[in-house]
Formats: sequence, C-alpha cells, structure tokens
Amino acid sequence: MNALEVKKLKKVYSGFTLGELSFTIQEGQIAGLIGRNGAGKSTTLKSLMRLISSEGEVSVFGRRLSGEDKSDYNGEDSSHDRGGKNNGDKGGERYIKELIGYVGGGFRFYSNKTLAAVARSVARFYPRWDGETFSRLCGEYSLTLSKKVRELSEGMKVKFSLALALSHGARLLILDEPTSGLDPFSREDFCDALLALRERGATVLFSTHITSDLLRVADRVLYLSEGKLLADEELESLLKRYRIKVFETLAQAEKAGATGAKAVKGGFEGLMDMRASGRDLYAAGEPVCGVNGRPRGGVTSQGEADCRTAGGADGEVNHKPVGGADGEVNHKPVGGADDGREATLDEIMIHLEYARRARE
Repeated sequence: MNALEVKKLKKVYSGFTLGELSFTIQEGQIAGLIGRNGAGKSTTLKSLMRLISSEGEVSVFGRRLSGEDKSDYNGEDSSHDRGGKNNGDKGGERYIKELIGYVGGGFRFYSNKTLAAVARSVARFYPRWDGETFSRLCGEYSLTLSKKVRELSEGMKVKFSLALALSHGARLLILDEPTSGLDPFSREDFCDALLALRERGATVLFSTHITSDLLRVADRVLYLSEGKLLADEELESLLKRYRIKVFETLAQAEKAGATGAKAVKGGFEGLMDMRASGRDLYAAGEPVCGVNGRPRGGVTSQGEADCRTAGGADGEVNHKPVGGADGEVNHKPVGGADDGREATLDEIMIHLEYARRARE
C-alpha cells in the first residue's frame, strides 16, 4: 500500500515554481528528499501538509488530503474522542492529519516550559493522543520531562519532536531538515531512531542536504533541484544505475551520451546511465565472465549468463580473461573498465544538476 501518493503538486511564487511533482512512497519505507538550499524541499513538505496553498493531489494511506472535504474544520466532524476512537468520516482532513507526524523546520516551543507542559499543550490538539506511548518514547530517547525546553541540546530537541509526533497514532512521519545543525553523534542517534521506527512499521519522508544520512537509512531518494524532481528511485537501484567516466574531450562525452559532462583535471567527466545503454546484467550487479566481462553467447532464456567459448562445445565454460592465463576467472562488471567507475550519490546529483542547467 502507498503511504503517500502525490500527483502534480505545484506551487508558484514570484521568481520560483515548484513542480509539477508526482511521486509515491510505499508503506514502511524511509524516503529522503534531498536538494541544495532553495531547491524547494520545505515548500514541498508544507504543500503536502496543506500549510500553504498549492495545486495538486495528496493522498495518505489511500485517503485524499487535498480534496474538498473540510467538514472537520467547521465543527461537523465531532466524533473523535480521547479514547482514540473515531466513528466519523475517516476521509476528513483532520482525521488524515492525525495519521501524520509532522516536524517542521526549527524548534518553536516556549523555552521556559517543561517538556511535560509542552506535551500537555500538544495533546489537546490530538483526540487520539496516547500518553503511554509518549512516556515510552521519552524513556527510549532519554528525555527528562521535568527539564525545560531551553535546557535541551539540538539532538534532544529533535528526539522530543519525534516523541510528540509519534504519540497521536501517526503512521507517516514528515520531517523537514531534522538533522540540520546536529553534530555527527546526534545525527547517528537520529538515524538509529528512524531505523527503529521502520522496524515498527512507520513510514518516513524527511528532507536533507546531507547525503551520508540518506546512505545510512533511506530506501528511496527524491532529488529536487530548482523545484524540479530530477531523480525518484530506490537508493540501491540509483547507485547501481550510474557510472562515472572521464573523456578526453567534451565532444567525446556528448557522443557517448554522458549526462551532465563537466571539466575536470585530465578531461571531461560525465555520468553514464547503464540502464539507458541496456546493460541489464550490470544494473543487477551480477558478476559475469568472458571478454570484457560480457558473457559469450549473451544471456539464456532463463536470464543466466551463457559463458560458452566461441566455437566450443556446449557447456564448456570460458573463464579466460582477454590476454590472461587459462583458468583465471574474469569477473569484471559488464562493459569492463570502459564503463568507468562507480558513481557516488553526491556525484550523481551534481551531474544531474549540470544536465538540468544545460537543458535550460
């Protein structure tokens, strides 16, 4: 089931346009929305929450958030109670937002209030508030409720925000730059907390500009640049899809179909899309044998590499690399060294950004 489904989300400001964005996040996934400052990450998350007016459709666990049903805002939806039951319209915006734990940018609680006092104030807005869950999370996060907000470190502020967001039955967490300003140890604690939440079935969408956080926890990456979604893919698939290759000239890079070629020491560096070039075995990350790593005879109908020698008997395997000794195994990836090297997540984003600028 899709925890979040977004269709043609758009927000227009003077001098900046977000979208149209369309993407889905499956239940139980951790998705990272990454991009440089000013790319539109916060605008995207605020639009999802309807904190700012925007075009498009947003559905949460199959229920449309951006629809016309606003009955719960004019007093007609009064069926919620403190016991956590809701016998009214489960398509209303208020009910749907109770399924979301939102942590916006910054930390805006009264600095002289205790954590317990803040929690009591927040609980009044959520009919399904669960005090036992809040107490358990505070214990897990080593939060002392008698402390005042001003006494919290930046890392503890994030944990307190998570505890509040998760204590009203939320199944989807939307977090805006939660690791911004955190030291490396606090970021590690935050990542550990997200992974623990996923084990419990929670779905998370968080924005960041720190790629190491994505590599640590994310299942899916959405790369936003100047309001446009340049990548939306499973993290593992994205990393396997692209290679970095250096060419002597820009013309060579363009002829080879390199994405976002840019000048580097020694020539021009470009991003090679292995999927676009039809290198399915490489994309799967499977070692193969034969000349330059390609199976002799291609791929069988079962999808297995056919490593017969050229002109040899059926079933005879040739593990001899070009110019190597008999019996030596050549497990180069498809395409061998000619396809360059693996691309890092940072490099993928940089070259996709260069490609966007070239198109515009």
